[in-house]
Amino acid sequence: KFNRLANFNSSDRTMRNRLNSSDSSVRSEALRFYRDRIRDVIRNRLVDIPGFANLYQFSDHPSIQSLITREVAQAWGERAMTFQGAIVGFRSGAMNRDQSRSLLTEVKN
Repeated sequence: KFNRLANFNSSDRTMRNRLNSSDSSVRSEALRFYRDRIRDVIRNRLVDIPGFANLYQFSDHPSIQSLITREVAQAWGERAMTFQGAIVGFRSGAMNRDQSRSLLTEVKN
């Protein structure tokens, strides 16, 4: 997705330089900025990613690596759970009234 949706721009290094700031609030702001760009790509939105020439450079930065790993894994997990839930729902069929009551009783206790 990154190769299709991300426009890398290595000439604008302002935000990338903030990733290496000694000020933790400045660094956190940069991480949020890049996290939002990663989320946009996951949501199939076109984005500009300043400070990096290409996906290799972007994903090679240690702070970005952990962001990509966490955000992509979370998105994958959400899709996997949704897909798995659909499979279970189709295979198991509808619960009858007694099964539903039994389940609700267990959940309440």
